[in-house]
Amino acid sequence: MLNPNMNSWGIYDLYRQQAEKLRAEREARGEVAQSVQPTWAPGSMEWQAEQEKLKAEQEKLKGGGSCG
Repeated sequence: MLNPNMNSWGIYDLYRQQAEKLRAEREARGEVAQSVQPTWAPGSMEWQAEQEKLKAEQEKLKGGGSCG
């Protein structure tokens, strides 16, 4: 919630209103925000988990997984 006692609250409120207007205009045009996928550093735990996930998905698509 906006605190009118904070310094420069007027400019903050102006920017907030402009951002809301811009968001409404973009939604009216059908533009949707795209999520940004993180880029993990090679060798990190997150990167390793992503590589294992991709490898498992590729094996599943190739039919390399054993059933039974």
